[in-house]
Amino acid sequence: MGTRSLTHIKDGDIVLTTIYQQYDGYLAGVGRDIAKICEGMKIVNGIPGGSNAVKLANGAGCFAAQLISKLKQDVGGVYIYPANSKDCGEEYTYTISIVVGAPIEIECHRGYLDENMELIFKGTPEELLKLEEKEDN
Repeated sequence: MGTRSLTHIKDGDIVLTTIYQQYDGYLAGVGRDIAKICEGMKIVNGIPGGSNAVKLANGAGCFAAQLISKLKQDVGGVYIYPANSKDCGEEYTYTISIVVGAPIEIECHRGYLDENMELIFKGTPEELLKLEEKEDN
């Protein structure tokens, strides 16, 4: 059985969508995958000219589409669930907060549903990757 996770993508206070992943839900798996995709990404309102050299997302909807397209490589494994979904046996829950002009923020909780959920990470994608780097050494 896999280590299941849910990832909620928030635009301000609104959850746009939820991604269910069946395997590798822990920080070194799904967490690292999300952080690598988000690393260095800027959230903008409108697409500026000459933006080819920069990782951009034109708001939260554009970000969500990019994240899903990079996570979903084949049949199975990654699914879209209704916003704020719960109770699919998840052991980890991620929340990615998107605000135009602000750094992307990732939270990760370990635990099932709202019972005894423990915050194990809150910060930027770059901070998550540094944390994982330290744990690897």
